[in-house]
Amino acid sequence: MVKRLIRYLIIVSLTVLVGGAIYGFMNPVMVVTLSWDSNTESDLDGYKVHIGTKSRDYSLVVDIGDTTSYEYTVANSTYPYFFAITAYDTSGNESGYSMEVTTGIIDSVDNGGCDTTLIVPYMKVNNGSWEQASIAHMKKGGGVSFGPQPIDNNWEWEGPDNYERTSREITLDNIQKSSNYTAIYTNDCGVVTTQLFSIIIDKEPIIIKVTKAPKIGVITIKKQRKWWIHRQW
Repeated sequence: MVKRLIRYLIIVSLTVLVGGAIYGFMNPVMVVTLSWDSNTESDLDGYKVHIGTKSRDYSLVVDIGDTTSYEYTVANSTYPYFFAITAYDTSGNESGYSMEVTTGIIDSVDNGGCDTTLIVPYMKVNNGSWEQASIAHMKKGGGVSFGPQPIDNNWEWEGPDNYERTSREITLDNIQKSSNYTAIYTNDCGVVTTQLFSIIIDKEPIIIKVTKAPKIGVITIKKQRKWWIHRQW
């Protein structure tokens, strides 16, 4: 039975092409190559790639068999695509989702032959270690740092409540609600790429406290003794 989740799902490469014109703009086309570590279960039968334009909401599922890489063409890269992998065994059991990876957004303009720069998302939650991801789950009051790559100074950030920054790395503390932040990168050729980072506050479990258990009544039935009186005639 498949028990272990897929680990280390990454986007190995992302090639941006310029497609046909749409409403007077050039529509960028991305070719995304995914790769991940293989499972070790003896009854492993294959993998499924889950694809969608919203986080954890996948509209397309592709069964790719027993292989650990997959190439997908994004016809319209003006909004992000999200990817996750599941494994399944010979009995049809399926694992949970892997970590999720996502593409950035490429502005719908003709880049004049310049190369487009892929944003690689990195984050660390509550002073943990850096990981390649763009969605942070935490409890209220937690903190997160976002530090996408490439490492240079051509960065801007936008977020809720008119949040703006011009550094590559940002740190957010005492977070009270779920929110989204957008990293904006402009390469030396002037081509703009954006990457969405999401913070999701996990709901606290509802705990019902019982202060005192109700008393259970006990009914006692006493046996009545019968006395027989013998009369002598």
